[in-house]
Amino acid sequence: ADNKPENALVTEEQVTIAERQRMQWHAIIVEIFKYSREPGDELEILDEGALRVIDKINHCEQATASLANFEMAIYCAATLVNLACSPSCRPRLLPPRQTVLVEAFNAITAHHSSENSAMLWCVVALGYLSVPFGGEDVIVATSLTTLGAATAIDSTTCRKAAIATLANLFVASERNRMIEYILPTIKALAALNELDSALLVLSTIYNMSFYDTPRISLVEGSVVV
Repeated sequence: ADNKPENALVTEEQVTIAERQRMQWHAIIVEIFKYSREPGDELEILDEGALRVIDKINHCEQATASLANFEMAIYCAATLVNLACSPSCRPRLLPPRQTVLVEAFNAITAHHSSENSAMLWCVVALGYLSVPFGGEDVIVATSLTTLGAATAIDSTTCRKAAIATLANLFVASERNRMIEYILPTIKALAALNELDSALLVLSTIYNMSFYDTPRISLVEGSVVV
């Protein structure tokens, strides 16, 4: 051991610190996730600092303890889904009151955009938040990259969740930015010949049909004739 170069000793120490930090944050977020599964406790979980923990994980310098770690990303995203289930929590999860959720989802998208489960949790949470209450413009402005990435994943479930969310968001003022993600997705879902997929496609087309540019896009994209 005395013959090891100094840089090797430093590396071993860094690995030990990183693993200790990963285990610490992992234990904390797992407990918060378990707590978040109990209906009715969502506001209390927010008040006790769940978002601060997720924000700390997101900005952790140790990659293995941050959202770059797949398991950490899953637990953080799943916790946010459980919190977003509560209508009373939803206004507290979006800017201008909070940026933790959108920053976390942007980080998860940057690191795990090809992972079905990670992206699905993100999109499901955004789906709950897209239920009309006035936050549609904020979601489009901050989370369209996440929704777009979800439509590109080779997962029918993920695409369904994404298109349902995008359809809800079509009242947003920047609705035209969503068209490039919506058109290929509804074509892919329409080709499945499934009832639930067909209903999602029809509801999306219906919402788009109220606006001139989206209507033209539907025709030019051969979605409707």
